[in-house]
Amino acid sequence: MHWHIAVIFQMVALITFLVTYKKTKRTFMQWIGIYLFYIVFVESIDIYFGYTTKTAPTYFHLTYQIASNFFYCYIFYNVFRIGKRYLKKILLTFLLLILLLILYNHFFISDSVEDSYKIRIVSGMFLSGIACYYLYTEFINDNLEELLVHKSGFWIASGVLLFYSGYSIVITLHPFTSKNKVYIFDTPVHTFFTQILSVFLYSCIAIALIVWKPKTTTSY
Repeated sequence: MHWHIAVIFQMVALITFLVTYKKTKRTFMQWIGIYLFYIVFVESIDIYFGYTTKTAPTYFHLTYQIASNFFYCYIFYNVFRIGKRYLKKILLTFLLLILLLILYNHFFISDSVEDSYKIRIVSGMFLSGIACYYLYTEFINDNLEELLVHKSGFWIASGVLLFYSGYSIVITLHPFTSKNKVYIFDTPVHTFFTQILSVFLYSCIAIALIVWKPKTTTSY
């Protein structure tokens, strides 16, 4: 059974970006649209290969993983309002290490699936940690002038936290679920939950685009 619910919500987020483009234009939020165009393209190619050759295009997955890490780090750097100098160093160090690990695994370890999963777990937990820290800094801020639900940063951080923490758990259990052939509705359990988590991630991104207010610093 093929599940493609994730790409549907990616397209919903992309349509939301196109509708809200006027207010995101010339802000860092416009990169969400570029990222979504790329993600929908990669997912569409992946679906096509899945129905034809049955061979996953590893080079697409490689660029997908790299692009996602760079994109979310860039977004978090822009939505944070405190400690940006130190945050920049942390994010750049993380990206450099993850990039080296991904490329080393791809070119020197025959693109080991298990090692690839380990890298995804590490990057997923890091992004979850950054999302947690952002939410923490917002919750302890005594000078909030608007509800968190009216801030784009809140929705992006919530989506990233839910998706990457859940995804890391699913991938951690992958050797067990794969070996024992655990399925839900005839779908491998890791695929099923990744699709469901994607629904929340891209729904949060769509909401972030809707509530975005470029002219106020508190809208982050």
